[in-house]
Amino acid sequence: MNDRMEQEIRRTILRLQASMPEPRNRQTPVFTLLRIAAGEINAGLLLGLFAGALIFGLLSVRALSMPMLTIFCTAPMPMLLLFHRYVLACDQRMRELEATFPYSCLLYTSDAADE
Repeated sequence: MNDRMEQEIRRTILRLQASMPEPRNRQTPVFTLLRIAAGEINAGLLLGLFAGALIFGLLSVRALSMPMLTIFCTAPMPMLLLFHRYVLACDQRMRELEATFPYSCLLYTSDAADE
């Protein structure tokens, strides 16, 4: 590196150091943080979210009290099938790969027949 590049690097470092925050040793009291948070909360939205979560929970308990539905929803297979559909819907290369599966299976069986 030449002197001009080193000076430019030093100048850039000095410029960036000026904008860096300085470390502070004092901590903000918890009550101050709670007061700020309380001022930012929209009470109507918060109550609506709580009510929605409560209604959803009650409906879920009612629906999951049926044994067959509980078994179906908690088994890993439905989630794997949904994930499989999601991957196929999002990725063209995965669809192309899956389209080749029947042919690769035929390839393996024909190789075994040749031996």
